[in-house]
Amino acid sequence: MRCPNVLKSHENFMLEALPDSKNVASKAVRGVFALGFRQFFVHGFNLFGNIMLARLLSPKDFGVYAVVIFLITFLAAFGGTGLASNLIRSPLNPSEEEYASVFAAQQSLLLVLTLVLLVISPKLTQLYHLQSSYVWLFWIAALSLLITSMMVIPQIKLERELAFSKLAIAEIWQTVAFNTCAILMAWRGWGAMAFAAALLARSIIGVAAIYIVEPWRPRWHWDAALIRKNLSFGLFYQLSQVASLAKDAITPLLIGLVLGAASVGYTSWASMIAAYPVLALMILQRIYLPVFSRLHHHPETLRKFVEKVLLATNIVAAPIAVFLLALIYPISGLIYGAKWYAAIPLFLLFWITNLFSPTTTPLLGLLNALGFSRLAFGFTILWMVLTWAIGVPLVLWLGAIGLAWANACVQVSNLALFAIVKRKMPISILSVAAPGWTLAALIGACLWWANHLHPIRSLPVLAGYIALGGIFYTTGILYWHGDEMRDVVRLIRPRTAG
Repeated sequence: MRCPNVLKSHENFMLEALPDSKNVASKAVRGVFALGFRQFFVHGFNLFGNIMLARLLSPKDFGVYAVVIFLITFLAAFGGTGLASNLIRSPLNPSEEEYASVFAAQQSLLLVLTLVLLVISPKLTQLYHLQSSYVWLFWIAALSLLITSMMVIPQIKLERELAFSKLAIAEIWQTVAFNTCAILMAWRGWGAMAFAAALLARSIIGVAAIYIVEPWRPRWHWDAALIRKNLSFGLFYQLSQVASLAKDAITPLLIGLVLGAASVGYTSWASMIAAYPVLALMILQRIYLPVFSRLHHHPETLRKFVEKVLLATNIVAAPIAVFLLALIYPISGLIYGAKWYAAIPLFLLFWITNLFSPTTTPLLGLLNALGFSRLAFGFTILWMVLTWAIGVPLVLWLGAIGLAWANACVQVSNLALFAIVKRKMPISILSVAAPGWTLAALIGACLWWANHLHPIRSLPVLAGYIALGGIFYTTGILYWHGDEMRDVVRLIRPRTAG
């Protein structure tokens, strides 16, 4: 039995080996801002690509596009950092043997999944009533899955260093490659087959870019002990992503097979537009696990940092979500085309997710950082089961809008997540989330009434309405949350010696 003094000395040594909490917070915020400037381009280019594809493609072709987007998400989960996530949260630097062992385990899994996708591709074309030549779309997606997985270890290394700006370089090139290829091929009349070239270009260019910014020599090292050590956490983290994918698969699977590709197109368009407010928060998702993990041994600093993250995510998402809701009809007609008016009832129900997502995502990151990956996995399983259990009968009864109603019902379960996290750590959730939504709701109501009195009939007028609302919102936030903004500025400034 080890004596208290030895235990205390060991604990002090471990704490001294960990980075200073203020340095971690400062580096994280500076990394977010550096990444944010680059991600602004990424999401702007994605938005441009979505608009162009929505205008170039019919709802049926857009439905096939939605299936491809689902495959891209599939690539991001299995070709991403899920199984290797324990290497991110480890307080000590992983050895090269650990990197190589996790790489070997993940590549083995990816090879099996790729072969499965290759075998079932002909059946997929039959199920979606596509031309037989479309089997190439699924074959190329399978190849892209295997290529993308080569990015895993360089991504892990960059995330451990909180080098988010370097990660953004690869993402920028991937975004440019995919959208450019997809738009050009769709313009040339390739239809959904345009995404075959886009997927392949995205994977190859992404791998090349990540190895330029973070060189790593891939090698195969199979060490069962090291694999078990890292996968005990990473497996549940990875399975959480898989469960989330299974939840979202209800659109391309159930709606696609029961109602057809056109219904998939309308449903995917509505959910895509409704998700735009949280796209702005994707730059933050990358920091949750590495930063919260680094602050694990500083509970009070971690609590305050999580509250600032929740304040920031809700302040950013609230105006985008509310302004989008208030002006959805002119936005749909002027930007995407009148053919999408039929999907607005779906959008209104999918929009409810915005009330919860800016808070839910950071709290799941916190649970994973604290080592409760099984609990986080449990919630993703719950959401998946509820979506299918409620969605299937409602879709069969009401059609596509039944899925939107199911999504609205599932969102209520987030309240249970909030309650559990508060028991793990006394975080103020409502008090930090409510101010941004309250102010945004007031300004959004004014925008809706102004559009009712003087309807928006051109893009410049639409931009003027949004800009005016943004000015009022920013002014109000700076007035009520000036101290928090100054805290963020202090974290961004480089620390001087002495």
